[in-house]
Amino acid sequence: MADVLTRLADDARHATRSASSAAARKVGVQAVAPLGLCFLPAFVFLGIIPVVAGLATQVLTP
Repeated sequence: MADVLTRLADDARHATRSASSAAARKVGVQAVAPLGLCFLPAFVFLGIIPVVAGLATQVLTP
């Protein structure tokens, strides 16, 4: 009986550890989404558009 209970306790610990590890990974992924939604448009507006506009004025003006 003790062997069965020990095995059940080990299984429960393993399941709990796996669930908490998966939840920690999920939080990390969910935290990246808002950062990407904020920084990507800022990068485009402050980094890409000025470069393209500068190149376009140099190419289009004779």
